[in-house]
Amino acid sequence: MTNIDAFQEKVIRIRPNNFMALGGAAAGIIGSADSGTDAVAQLQRAALAFARVYKDNESEQYIAAARKEVLAKTMVALTLDAITEKQADDLVSDLNQLMKERKN
Repeated sequence: MTNIDAFQEKVIRIRPNNFMALGGAAAGIIGSADSGTDAVAQLQRAALAFARVYKDNESEQYIAAARKEVLAKTMVALTLDAITEKQADDLVSDLNQLMKERKN
């Protein structure tokens, strides 16, 4: 299994950390009582799109844009308490490692 496949697998296995995101205030703040599930699903879709672009060896601009999308979705999921800080740190670290491998 390649590193990109391992990254994909890690993201797909993520389950929402807290179904009552933002301490139950998610319904009033962002209009959803189950924001954790949506945030994780968006993160997973972004990671799959990143992996597809990464594997296809498309232009570096596409890969960088897809990476930024994964980072953004990771931060949203963390903010909504859908993933833990450790999970977010691991994902960011893995993304950085994948980009370093690409340059070599």
